[in-house]
Amino acid sequence: MDLSVIICTCNRSASLKRTLDSLMASSIPHNLKWELVIVDNNSKDNTEEVVKSFQDHSSFPILSFKEERQGLSFARNRGIRESKGMLIAFTDDDVVVDHEWIGAVVKTFREYDVQCIGGKILPVWEKPVPAWLSEELYGYLALLDYGNVPLFLNTPEIWGANFAVRAAAFETYGLFTTDRGRFPDKLYSGEESHFMCRLLEGGESILYTPDVIVQHCISEERMRKMYFRRWRFHYGEIHGLLLDYPYENLLGYPDYTVRKFRSDMSEFLKKLLTLNKKYFVHQLQVIETLGFIVGRLKTKYG
Repeated sequence: MDLSVIICTCNRSASLKRTLDSLMASSIPHNLKWELVIVDNNSKDNTEEVVKSFQDHSSFPILSFKEERQGLSFARNRGIRESKGMLIAFTDDDVVVDHEWIGAVVKTFREYDVQCIGGKILPVWEKPVPAWLSEELYGYLALLDYGNVPLFLNTPEIWGANFAVRAAAFETYGLFTTDRGRFPDKLYSGEESHFMCRLLEGGESILYTPDVIVQHCISEERMRKMYFRRWRFHYGEIHGLLLDYPYENLLGYPDYTVRKFRSDMSEFLKKLLTLNKKYFVHQLQVIETLGFIVGRLKTKYG
């Protein structure tokens, strides 16, 4: 098997159908052997029926598995274990893949001696973009565009909606860590970055390629300030929970955290009082630091 495409899903049957429609319409290179692996992470909607309908009419193998351990990393790891492809490509259940996406993934690995690639993640807005949602915040929505020239990366800044890995890399560097990644009640993240850090530390190459393109459908819910606040709090919290160094002081978090909080709060208040449009960006930095402090307190005091 040349390629396995993994999609993990939970209670997004309508969105998943849109993703599967785009894969069904894909242009597939001649003689390419590929499979689609869908991992259902305890959906309570009609996801099973949607998957079955595509399986019944597909010209390529669609494998479906239930992963009862809740969390995106558990689901992705199950998909990896069930996959047979020499290349493993990941996308999400709220994505529309480009018509040439599959061919572009395979072509890139044939042309470059790399272990991991990622590409553009462009937005499809489900409602008009509010004025406060500046491009500075696009990364928080897993959008990515580094331009139109291939680029080798020395930082793990490729997002999970559009990346691919040689299957052998998981044998060498291990699977995704399960203390990171999304849970139903937590917008945790970082499992892909953690894996890519292991690749970089092992001397492997990671490539951004502009030809590997997906569109990320941004729902109305994700275009609300509360979503951003919750996301950044959880982002800070998971980093606080996973920080290795114990910091044996009274509260369990590093002293520089207090200085950063003061600095972030000062910038936020300045921007807010002067009606500067960037006040929300600085507010999110304050919230992230608060999340980090809470994570450290949970680590120290349970």
